[in-house]
Parts: sequence; C-alpha cells; structure tokens
Amino acid sequence: TINQFQCHAKETIRGHMQPLGMHRDSEGHVDIFEVNQLPSAAEFFHKYVKPRRPALFRNAAKVSPAFTKWTDEYLLENFGDLQVKLESKLEKKVVPIGNVGLGRDTISHFLNTYRERDVYIVSQLPDPMAKDVKVPPCLTCGSFHNRIMEANLWVSNGGTSSLLHKDALNTLNCLVNGTKNWIMISDEHIKNIPMAQEPESEIGGFSMLNVDKVNMERYPNFAKVPWHYANVSSGDCLYIPSAYLHQVRSTGPQNLAYSLLLDYNLIHLKQFNDSGCTDSRDYETLDASKIVWNYPGYGSMTMGNPSPWGIRDGFLTAFKGNKRVKAKNFIKYIRMRGLVMEDNPGRAKLQVKAFKEFFDVENKEYISSKDVLDLSFKDWTTITSFLDPDSANREDFEYFNIDRGLMKKVVKKSIDKTTGRLDKDLFMNNYRLIRGSVPFGKKNMAILDSNNDGIIEREEIKQNLEKLLSKFDTESVDDMVVVTDQDYLQGRETDPERERFLKDDEDNEEDDENDEEAGRSPFGRDDDEENEEGEEDPRRDREEL
Repeated sequence: TINQFQCHAKETIRGHMQPLGMHRDSEGHVDIFEVNQLPSAAEFFHKYVKPRRPALFRNAAKVSPAFTKWTDEYLLENFGDLQVKLESKLEKKVVPIGNVGLGRDTISHFLNTYRERDVYIVSQLPDPMAKDVKVPPCLTCGSFHNRIMEANLWVSNGGTSSLLHKDALNTLNCLVNGTKNWIMISDEHIKNIPMAQEPESEIGGFSMLNVDKVNMERYPNFAKVPWHYANVSSGDCLYIPSAYLHQVRSTGPQNLAYSLLLDYNLIHLKQFNDSGCTDSRDYETLDASKIVWNYPGYGSMTMGNPSPWGIRDGFLTAFKGNKRVKAKNFIKYIRMRGLVMEDNPGRAKLQVKAFKEFFDVENKEYISSKDVLDLSFKDWTTITSFLDPDSANREDFEYFNIDRGLMKKVVKKSIDKTTGRLDKDLFMNNYRLIRGSVPFGKKNMAILDSNNDGIIEREEIKQNLEKLLSKFDTESVDDMVVVTDQDYLQGRETDPERERFLKDDEDNEEDDENDEEAGRSPFGRDDDEENEEGEEDPRRDREEL
C-alpha cells in the first residue's frame, strides 16, 4: 500500500540539513597568484585590499624557513618551553586544559599529547618563532609599513571545523602542513545570513548556522547567498579581507599554519603611499619590531587588541587644525565624535578611564591638537592596549572563567566530614569537574594550606577561604553578543560530568546545615543566599552568558 502522506510530502529544499555550500553551486575558486608572479604592493592594495577581494598566493609559504624547519622535533627543541593558547577543534566548544592552566599550554606538552586530545593551538605567535617566517614583498613597503598588527599560530592533528564567521583584520593565512578547505562569502550578503547580534562597533562575528547541517527551512534566504571556495595546500597563503565571511575545515595528520593580521583601517585609505616600494621580489624576515602587538612566549598575550591606527586617525580627525577643548569637556567631546564604544557599556567605561589618564585630564586646562599630534605611534599603541582587554589573553584566565560561588562549592564538597580536613584528592577531582586545571588546583590548595605542612585543617580553611575566593572576584567585559538560535552548537555540547556537578546537591543540604549549626563547617551562609536578600551579585555569570 502507498502511504497517503507521501503524496503530500514537502519538496526538498536544496542543501537542507547538508553541509555548508550545498545550497547552490559555487561561483568558483578565488583568484590565484603563483609565488613568482605575486602582485606589487600597489596592485595588491588597489585590486584586493581596498575592494576587499580574497586571493591565494600559491607556494608563497615555501619561501619561509618554517616550511621545512617546523617539524615536531624542531619545535620541541627550540620553542618547547613557550606558552600558547588552546581551543577545541570544534569552534565554540569548551576550552581545553593544558599543563599551564585552562586554555594555556606549553608547546612541548601540546606536541607530546595533541594527537590523542581534542586540542588546537589558536594562539599569538611567540616572538622567538617569528625569525622562521618570511613576509611577501607586497606587504613590506608603502602604506603596508607598520600595519602587521599581530602574527598567529595554528596547530592541530587535523579534523578541525570552524563556524561561519568573519574577522576584524585582513589576514594572510599561510599553511605549513596539511590542507585547508575554505568557503568564502562576501559580507555584502550578510542580510541573508543569520548572525549572532553584536554591537555595531564590532567588525568580527559569527553565524548561527550549523555548518554541518544547514537548516534551509529555518533560513530560506540563505539560498540567495553566493560563495567562492579556496583549496589551500601546504606552502600556500590565502588572503582573507576584513569582515569577509569564511568557514574552514582542515585535514591531514597534522595541520600547521601561521597567519599575519593586517590593520583593517587599510581599506579606508583614500590612496596608496608607495614610498619605499621597489620591483624587488625579496621576502623580508618577520621579527618582533615589525609587529605592532608582540608576545614574548609567556605572560599575557595581546591577541585581538584593537588597531592603534584607527584610534589615532579618529583623534587626528577630531582635533585637526588648531582645535582645542577644555579638559573638563574632553570626554564629552570625544564621545560626541564617536571615539568611545557607546554600544558596549563595559568597554566604554574602560576607554573613558584610559583616555582620562593618558591625556592627564585632571591636571590640564585644555586638550589641544598639539597634544594629539605630539603622540608617537608607540604612545598610541600604549593607549590602545588598555581599551579592549580580553581575559582569555591572561595567564590567570582560569580565575575569570570560574565563578566565586562555584569555587566555594568545590571547597565545601571536598571536606572530609569525619576529620573536617580538606580531602585533597577529592578537591582536585571536583575542581577539574568545573573545568579547573591541575596547576591552578595546586595553587588554590597552597593558599588554603597556610603552614605548608601538606594538611589543610578546618581552621586553615576558615582562615584562608576568603583569600582563595578573592582570586575569583574577577570582572570581565561583556562582549554583548546575543544568540537567538543555538543550532550552531550541535556537536559542541559541554561536559556532562561538569553539568551534573553544577546542579544543586539537594541530598546534602540538610547535612550541611547540621554541620554549620554544630560548628563543624568553616562556611557561613552561601553567597547565593546572601544575594537573594541583598543586591544582585555584580560579577559576571559566565555560565548564563
């Protein structure tokens, strides 16, 4: 018999619940240049940077010593102690743990473990590694001078998959090992792409499409979006313009790349300055002095910091001629000129504070065009470094990622009810369940163990608990991202064991109350209880966000 409902089935929409790119035929491969036919600096600016067109530089990365040198053995021997940032191979999945802390690893530990782990180096390139990278001649002169904002490093065991997203900076991504397949979409078509809502001042962003199974019924307008592709092999470099949407899949037993990030303000230049440009085809070695944002290989990174050029140009425009403003009106004036990110209150607060301090508003009567013109590029870099801090760049990122109340719960659940002492093994297990690392777990226990005898008594917990919890009194700037559809998160779920731990343990509530009444517990009332009666806790609840 024929099922009557089959006769009325919906017509299948092309690409529905299929991988990104199946919704229509490609417009073709992006433009390709062979390594011996790269465009001049002026040609590259006028044909690709200014109009924002992607291009592939075939074999351009083979000129860099990194192409032959960067084996696991070489990296271990020469850069093994340097630190890098970690991500999961599926973008937006939980942050992995390295031997330095949450989201932070040494190169040696990563290389000795990455083939068996869900980890991916997505990090600022440590400065000592820059000597192995060569910069194409079209990026080393004229208006491109001093416009390399940062250099990044990408290493995985293949099988990575990004969301469909756009980055703020112009990027030259150079592949040393493996292959990468890119889907490229101009942001001219962004009105037909479901994007997470971000402040207008943000140039980067990501789409809520599930790139493995695009729901064309939910997003029928996506069928109108044309796309190009780029197949990148070892030795190739791909240029991705600022805000150009792309989705990337990597293959191969090892995928290793470096990228050079160029100032997004290049697209706003009215003309190209060709000073210092010649017909030379010689590549220049990348060194720390040619990168605006540096990272020595340890300590806090500057990955993703804003462009000093944009801040400088905004102030030069606001104070052109002989303009001067009363110091008491300075902040109001620059806000009227759009030099503060008003659509992000957290960042706006930080920026106002930085501008006040740097221009010494409290001790001046006027701020003039001379004050602005006298600032060197290094000064502008210093100012910019305070404007948009990212807690993920910090060595102590772990303290920003774990809530104070959650940490208190870990300590509470780790106390031996018989002795009143902290069960160190149980503490470490509980701490790891909330995505804490072993190195930081040991640091936390050392804070509680005030006499360093290896035993953490009830009185030590009571005496040092606040000192420990204060480490987690960190405040991050909200990115103000609004996600209206979580379809993109499929396959990127969080750790189920952690989720179980986060649920309230109702069975132990009565025991906890009895312990507190009998004086056996070093804890008073929970922070959550205090906040219910008092003011709302001002700290950022990362889980909700």
